[in-house]
Amino acid sequence: MMLAGRDLTTKALDERRHLLEARVLSKLKEPIRQSPELKGKMAELVRSVKAQGFEGLIAKRRNSGYEPG
Repeated sequence: MMLAGRDLTTKALDERRHLLEARVLSKLKEPIRQSPELKGKMAELVRSVKAQGFEGLIAKRRNSGYEPG
């Protein structure tokens, strides 16, 4: 995961999301959008995902780095 030649894999999710919004998405046109943060209890989120027919849900720790693969 690189941005302008800078390796971002060790940066926390919050920082990567901020950089994505500020340096990339703000310069692009639709339909590129950042996935919103979903807040709620896990059981409620899973129920909502199933009800909407989505394939799944991805959970990440806010302070974790990026691990390819």
